[in-house]
Amino acid sequence: MDTAAGARLLDIAEVAEATGVAPSALRYYERLGLLAPRWTRRAMTSMQAR
Repeated sequence: MDTAAGARLLDIAEVAEATGVAPSALRYYERLGLLAPRWTRRAMTSMQAR
């Protein structure tokens, strides 16, 4: 997935695999406000790659 600015978005599974952090931990961090995911029309959590 790409944003209008051309930055690649990752779904939660890709973020988990790339970082070694469990998806459940990423969801927990999201609830705490430590992550600010974007929601696509497909209702998937996406996070911008940096």
